[in-house]
Amino acid sequence: MVTASIIVQGYNAMAHYEACLQSILEQDMDDFEVIWADSASTDGSREEIQTRFPQVKIVAFDSNIGYRRATNAGACQAQGKYLVICNQDTYMHKSWLSAMICCMEASPHVGIVAPKILLADQPDRINEAGNTLHYSGMHGSRGLGASAADYSVPETIATMSGCCFLIRRDLWIELGGFSPDFDVFSSGWHASHEDVDLAWRAQLLGHTILYCPSSVMYHKYKQRGVPPARFCSFDWGWRLTILRNYELRTLAFLLPAVAALDLATWLYSLARGPAWLAVKLRVTAWFLTHACELGQMRHRVQSGRRISDLPIVRRMSPTLARSGAGWVKRMADVLSCLYFRLFLGLLRLTEKDETGVSGLC
Repeated sequence: MVTASIIVQGYNAMAHYEACLQSILEQDMDDFEVIWADSASTDGSREEIQTRFPQVKIVAFDSNIGYRRATNAGACQAQGKYLVICNQDTYMHKSWLSAMICCMEASPHVGIVAPKILLADQPDRINEAGNTLHYSGMHGSRGLGASAADYSVPETIATMSGCCFLIRRDLWIELGGFSPDFDVFSSGWHASHEDVDLAWRAQLLGHTILYCPSSVMYHKYKQRGVPPARFCSFDWGWRLTILRNYELRTLAFLLPAVAALDLATWLYSLARGPAWLAVKLRVTAWFLTHACELGQMRHRVQSGRRISDLPIVRRMSPTLARSGAGWVKRMADVLSCLYFRLFLGLLRLTEKDETGVSGLC
């Protein structure tokens, strides 16, 4: 067994593979393997990798199966004690891997480690220092645009970016990798909330997510628009994640906030046009007509729970990660913070102590 297996999802990566793989192979440790999970690339990148990087193990698929399934399939071939999940459009500092492993081994409670990800075209700026997770289940890039010198202290966070993270292989296996539940609905987009869901389920088992600023990498990040397929993936993934992972009492306390955000997504879809509205209707229809299947999904997650929601919610953000300024954002942040305080208070009041007695008794 090697110390780490680095799994890179590849698709038409001709512009990226050389910088990515060269930086991985130049790490200051050598006890690792590299697995390239190629989703039927048509630009010749897979053949180039086979010729130029023969030490890289290639797992090839007959079609573009997307981020989630490609990662799961690549992880099935891994032999490492730790798994590193990584995007193809990245390159790494030479101590990137050893620093993450050092952070992981600092505590047995750490299950996942997130590196500091800088913008490749602005290396003095942060792309992601882990991710933020709002208590409603929405997430965003933590530290986007901040100075690279910021976020310089290791800390426990609520979730990490699917762009790159390190996870204990035994934990990955226990969790079943990225959940296949996200594959039951075809959104037309390659990814959803599977990274948030994975982090959430790891925390339900008592593990923590640690941000490791000494592990540095660079991402060729590009701000994307929101076509209907991506909006569909977001709306589906957001709903599924909170409905699977929260306790029922927590969902009840959260209902007003979720209803307000759901109304906002309805208004957004109406403003964008028929294609977005059709997506919103299709997602809503699925949840209304698949209650039994959703219940089975919930049971699979909740039956393995080892801790309550409260310690996880405490790591979440009271405000949504959104760009922009002005009174609308300020008012939304104030209301969100106020509701977060109420939400936490309700969770504390109903939290059970070790004897099983509620705080309301």
